Parts: sequence; structure tokens; C-alpha cells
Amino acid sequence: MVSFGMSEEDVRIFMRRPWVATASDGSSKVPGSDVPHPRSYGTFPRKVGLYSIEEQVLPLEQAIRSSSGLPADIIHLSERGYLKAGYFADIVVFGPEDISRHGDVR
Repeated sequence: MVSFGMSEEDVRIFMRRPWVATASDGSSKVPGSDVPHPRSYGTFPRKVGLYSIEEQVLPLEQAIRSSSGLPADIIHLSERGYLKAGYFADIVVFGPEDISRHGDVR
């Protein structure tokens, strides 16, 4: 079943709430000949690239936190999601011009 229960404006309103975390049910894929659903690659770049950098719906810091520290806090992943001494350093370094929000591998 496909349900379209939220409008694009709803998405823009709710993502600005400080307690809304970003998540995806897309699976991790090794690039290959298959064509996975765009959410496998595009969920987080869309939030950061489109909604934060391009359209400035929410600050970049909030977009990153909603994709890192906040989800770690919600599911009680200790020592993850923040850059702190003694924590695991799960980081991505990028320039805003490098974000592709097309949901494919480039």
C-alpha cells in the first residue's frame, strides 16, 4: 500500500521541531547493477541538501543533529552521535556544494 498522508508543507513544518529525528527504512547497499529505492541513498542528503542548505527550512546544525545525536539518544546508543572525547567517531566531512539529493550513487 502506498499512502500519501502528509503534504510537502507538513514535512517542512514537522522537521523544524527539535524532537523530530530523521530516519529511513532504506537498506544499506553496495553499489552495483540493481536500482534500490531512492531512500537507500537519498533520505539524509535530501534533508541536508534540499531542506537545510538550498531552501533553509531549518539550520544545518539542526539537520545534522536530527540525523545523528538525536536518533542515538532516542534509541539509547551510548557513545554515538556526538563528537566527544571517548565516543566513537562516526563522522562525514562534506562541503555544502557536494551534497547530492537525487537518491542515487554519484
